[in-house]
Amino acid sequence: MQCSVSTPNINILIENIPMLTPEEVKNKLKDRVPDVVSAGSGLHANTIRALKKGTATKPSYETMKKISDYFEANA
Repeated sequence: MQCSVSTPNINILIENIPMLTPEEVKNKLKDRVPDVVSAGSGLHANTIRALKKGTATKPSYETMKKISDYFEANA
């Protein structure tokens, strides 16, 4: 007897999650203190600084999710 389990297409799930772009994050961080954002988002302060400066060229999905969640909760 064979058993198969189907899993949802992860790309479809990711597309439905609202996420800020790195440029949007950079703009939102202009008037924020990196240490405060770090404490609220769970990201390292240096990561916040890199996002703020625009030097984080390829932030991970996890980083973008955390910062997007932070701004959703702290608009």
